[in-house]
Amino acid sequence: MAVPRFASLVLNLCIIFSSRGGYNHYTITSLAGVVTATSNVAYAKRSVDSGTRKRQEEGTCASSATGEAGQCRQPSDTATPDYPISHPLYKSGDIIELFNTDSKDIQIVFPSIVKGREFDTKSGEYIYHVTKTTDGTDVENIPERFLHMYTPYAIGQEILCNIGEFRPARPIIVKCTVLGYTPAAKRGAMVLQGQYSVKVHETRANDEYTTTLPVWKLQRRYLAGGSL
Repeated sequence: MAVPRFASLVLNLCIIFSSRGGYNHYTITSLAGVVTATSNVAYAKRSVDSGTRKRQEEGTCASSATGEAGQCRQPSDTATPDYPISHPLYKSGDIIELFNTDSKDIQIVFPSIVKGREFDTKSGEYIYHVTKTTDGTDVENIPERFLHMYTPYAIGQEILCNIGEFRPARPIIVKCTVLGYTPAAKRGAMVLQGQYSVKVHETRANDEYTTTLPVWKLQRRYLAGGSL
């Protein structure tokens, strides 16, 4: 910066001339005061100029809605983004459950597998394609907010077991209680190969008994606030 260098040069000259008798103590003090005042004025001018530039830049940002280079994108409260603003929570092969946390109805929840996803520019969110493990039915265009990562059932939890066959017309759903769980994987399609040890409750068609069933043959009832 030019002014501080100038100030230092003047002070050095004052000291030299003083030692040779050219200036007295009062003259040096006066010159030092002038140099200091000049420096302060220059610093204040730079501060004002900097503040002016900042306000001009902010004004440009505030009036800009194009997002072009050197400008700022003006936020919009109503526009739907045509690009993802967050990372998707699920990927192909993930085992999830489908339910609506805002519903007041009892929902039957079962494992499903994610088959694909895409970003919906109209809604501004990811939508997914999943396959139900109960009967192999494909379900399309499900908003991400209805997907929830599968969580193993707790020991002692009362659930629903399908002791029938893997056919839409042959499911046999009965109440059962979880006795134990042996996972096959933490994430991905292999989660479906995990095994539950369950106690099947007595019904008109069968006595109470224990058995082992894979993840995809178990279901649960869900009500907002917790399972039933």
